Amino acid sequence: MGKEQTWGGLMIVGIGLPRTGTTSLHETLKGYGIRSAHMPIELYESDDLQEACSPYGALIDTPVPLLYPQLDEALDHCQFVLTTRDKEGWLESMKWLLETGPKIWQWRPTYDAYNREFFGTASFEPDVLARRYEEYHREVEQYFAERPDDLLTVDLSQSPDTRRLVEFLGLDHEPHPWPRSNTSRTPSLLQEAAYQVERLRWRRAGTLLRRIDN
Repeated sequence: MGKEQTWGGLMIVGIGLPRTGTTSLHETLKGYGIRSAHMPIELYESDDLQEACSPYGALIDTPVPLLYPQLDEALDHCQFVLTTRDKEGWLESMKWLLETGPKIWQWRPTYDAYNREFFGTASFEPDVLARRYEEYHREVEQYFAERPDDLLTVDLSQSPDTRRLVEFLGLDHEPHPWPRSNTSRTPSLLQEAAYQVERLRWRRAGTLLRRIDN
């Protein structure tokens, strides 16, 4: 596969919530030669979405679920992909993300600010998250009620391969099984140590430990 492309003016916007297969979607689009940005958190603080999006052909995951109406307005032509999963499974995975994720990745304060704005909480509060899950999917349904051709909704656990995605986007590629990416896992000892020193605001030490771990 050659160099990734921005995909000819079409912006693919992945509006699925975190832990719904967003990394698998991102890896799939990259495999099809599309320059995809996974968790482009810089958009959350951008004053010029059009400029911030210009290097990419796809935008996936946080902060896209909050910004997709603005992206729809700012960009010339978008196709939207909503990855989904059952609510109970999503809540279980969100518990892992919010409680274990900061140990595996160097958590940025912007993530917490975004989660508080979008979800109403930066910690695992299942009732709050469950309400937002339901509200969000109703909002998406209403937003695209008169534009059904612009939205693909797909549950990766119920879809054996990427055929529907390929057909929806009009890609000249063969379908293949969805990659299984970013599964829940246990942090390493160095990641645990990095997390502890970062909680003491020793971010440089945490960065060093994570580099050694990598």
